[in-house]
Amino acid sequence: MIARAEPHRAARAHAPRLIAAFDQVLTWIERSKQRADLAGLAPHEIHDLGLSRTDLDAECRKHFWQR
Repeated sequence: MIARAEPHRAARAHAPRLIAAFDQVLTWIERSKQRADLAGLAPHEIHDLGLSRTDLDAECRKHFWQR
């Protein structure tokens, strides 16, 4: 029985890392979606946000892992 208890303890020890990794992937997905939405904005919407087309293009060219 002791041998069976050990894998569960090891899994719990790694859980925070797995949760952090999953959270990071979700952040990357959301960032990618937001950049895709930005790329689809009309000129008047870009102006309403107070951005220039150059600012928007620079943001949209970033990779999903870049802030």
